[in-house]
Amino acid sequence: MTKADLRKSVLAKRDAASPVWRAEASIAIAHRALAEAANGPGGPVAGYWPYRSEADPRPLMAMLRRCGRPLALPVIVHPNIIFRRWIEGVELVDAGFGTLGPDTTADAQRPAVLLAPLAAFDASCQRIGWGQGHYDRVIKALLADGEPLLTVGIAFGFQQVETVPAEPHDRPLDLIVTEHALFRRP
Repeated sequence: MTKADLRKSVLAKRDAASPVWRAEASIAIAHRALAEAANGPGGPVAGYWPYRSEADPRPLMAMLRRCGRPLALPVIVHPNIIFRRWIEGVELVDAGFGTLGPDTTADAQRPAVLLAPLAAFDASCQRIGWGQGHYDRVIKALLADGEPLLTVGIAFGFQQVETVPAEPHDRPLDLIVTEHALFRRP
């Protein structure tokens, strides 16, 4: 199957999952991912505001905030993503691609831990996103600066596919966490 076919198939399953189940699974993901993200490189943790039926990283982000980790959210400045500091309670604005994020008055942040949404993934931590390449580009740029970066995909278990047809520009993640498992890049 092509990436587009896999994306369409898995997103249909994800959209069909009940909102209550997705919320409960997102809390389970948070508990499974907490130690990895909290003990990752020091510095800001960049999450994301969930779009449509994406696994919700906000429970994990709330736990990380209680651990003292500063948080950031992505904002699309086409064709790239930047991350802006997120303080709970501050009003969010349209951040592009149907998501919310801090406005232009929020400081830019270089994340040390990056929580990434995805449409599908495989056991080797390759991911399929929305097809725009935003996360592949930002991961490449962040790794190029030589500073530590832990990349963590957040997904539901049924989003796993046998093999993601990876291309040269695709960036595998370090970890992918679901409600039932944690996958590490080989």
